[in-house]
Amino acid sequence: MDFENCLKELMSRHEIGNNRLAKELGVSSGLVSEWCSGVKKPAYDNLRKLADFFKVPADHLLGKTDASEIKKSPTEAGDDERAREIREIMEIVNRLPDYEQQVILDSLRGMIDALEKAREL
Repeated sequence: MDFENCLKELMSRHEIGNNRLAKELGVSSGLVSEWCSGVKKPAYDNLRKLADFFKVPADHLLGKTDASEIKKSPTEAGDDERAREIREIMEIVNRLPDYEQQVILDSLRGMIDALEKAREL
């Protein structure tokens, strides 16, 4: 797989757009667009940033390894499990009457506010 298709696949898998990736890497969104379209290839330092950001070897970005060879890190595996749990909870909440959904939302907001205040201490 060539670089631009690999990059677009990683961006899709991570649900990240050009603007956010540019911000995360400290480059312009125009440069990310040029990478995605194959107009330009990233410089070495940006290739390293991309590999670190997506948690893949630089060789993968260069098309030297297959996506199936990339193993998920423990963090990513945990993220998948957390996302699955959140989806299950959302399905349950969506079946509740509106009033009960609002009670849950208000409770969550209160817990989030409390956590943020505790972090400030």
